[in-house]
Amino acid sequence: MNLILGIVVVFGCVLGGFAVHGGQLAALWQPSELLIIGGAAIGALIIAKIQFQASPKRVAAGIGGLNDERRAIQEGSLPRAVLGDV
Repeated sequence: MNLILGIVVVFGCVLGGFAVHGGQLAALWQPSELLIIGGAAIGALIIAKIQFQASPKRVAAGIGGLNDERRAIQEGSLPRAVLGDV
């Protein structure tokens, strides 16, 4: 619920502030930019699949695992060899 509320607040404030200052909301819709960014992301995933045998499921799991690593670093439970000299 907080996630949805946060997204609504962010978009509302950004779009509202843009409109208040005279911006045309239609100018924010750029299909060609979506094509470029989306194509680059899909292409990178295809390269990763070929190079590192990474599936979209493994990529999503890796992103989810970042929080575990951050938590371990904050708690100090990672061995010093993993962290290097920090």
